[in-house]
Amino acid sequence: EELYLMSARDPLFFLNTFVWTFDPRLTPYETIIPFVSFKFQDEGLIAIIEAVYNHEDALIEKSRDEGASFLVLVAFLWLFLFKDAQVFKLISQKADLVDKSDDPDSLFWKLDFMLSRLPWFMRPNIERTYLKLKNKDNESVITGCPTTSDVSRGGRATAMLADEFAACEEGFQMLTAMQHGKIARVEELTR
Repeated sequence: EELYLMSARDPLFFLNTFVWTFDPRLTPYETIIPFVSFKFQDEGLIAIIEAVYNHEDALIEKSRDEGASFLVLVAFLWLFLFKDAQVFKLISQKADLVDKSDDPDSLFWKLDFMLSRLPWFMRPNIERTYLKLKNKDNESVITGCPTTSDVSRGGRATAMLADEFAACEEGFQMLTAMQHGKIARVEELTR
């Protein structure tokens, strides 16, 4: 009970105690490892959660392997687990990049991976379907969709992740359509 309450109060405790990550490049070593965050990742996670709380957009420019998309997913997962009636949307270029059950590059695969490794007392009663994850204990929902110019038009969300936004050809139209949910855009820095 104390571990659950500490995790509900502190997303950094949750991240560094209960979140695992996957890196197939670690072969022949263990490819599934605890997520132990760096200081800049701690600051990033808190900034993402504060942006959600303050109804602000967030742009995350990053180099490869900084964990930005993963941190947004951790922030959404933490809110999904511990806050009532939250609605999150995951958006990427193709539906397979959003939800493909056997692809570690898929956003929902990463969520499923993190959820499956939580201790039993932290796992909620969930309903999992294609492009949807529902916490039946607190009514929070994470949905996904591929990038289109009218993505989420008419919908409402607590926050949205537009993954690899720089690669979206219809970015301006997407931003207009997504005006009712705060957006975390993740972009690769070009060098």
